[in-house]
Amino acid sequence: MIKKNFIVILMVISYVILLTACFNNNDNNKQGSKNELTNNQNDEELEESGRNEKIFDYEDFRQLYENMEDNLNIEDYSLIYGSNGEHTVAIGPELTFGKGVFLTLSGDTINDPTQDVLYFESKDMQTLISVSISYTENCIGNDCIYYLPSSGEDAFESELKVLSDFMIISYKNLVITVHQTNKVKVDREITKEFMYKIRDLLLECNA
Repeated sequence: MIKKNFIVILMVISYVILLTACFNNNDNNKQGSKNELTNNQNDEELEESGRNEKIFDYEDFRQLYENMEDNLNIEDYSLIYGSNGEHTVAIGPELTFGKGVFLTLSGDTINDPTQDVLYFESKDMQTLISVSISYTENCIGNDCIYYLPSSGEDAFESELKVLSDFMIISYKNLVITVHQTNKVKVDREITKEFMYKIRDLLLECNA
């Protein structure tokens, strides 16, 4: 009799444990689904926020160029040329992925070019800096896209590799490139100094 009762009690305990495990599993599944839904909602909100971020319109782009022409000042460097929307580049549809022939808003006419360039020369006339500003219609984001690495300088032999340096950043729907050339050897800190100043001007625009 005692043995029979013990078996019944053991079966009841096993049944209770089984039910508890099932409920816990259901709770975990519900919590996992809830967390997954929350994460998906957060991802969608971030994506939507990126789409809704205010970008530069073409007039903003033109004003930014003028601001940089007036205020991009680096010690020992002077502005020697600015394109100021006066030059249009014809590139052909192959390199614009079929969008147009010209680097302009429409791609079909020479009006409203979407790139401008500023050239700065050092006081000793040894270094030339070009600052290119390119306008796009879509938000790219704010980031440093590329900086020529110095770690690869020993990877190959060439007297030319020390004569050039460049960096590319994106800001909202703009792409900015700083390119330095030097008769003897570039100073990579100068490239960064120009880009830091450009970053400050971009943030001040608060577009």
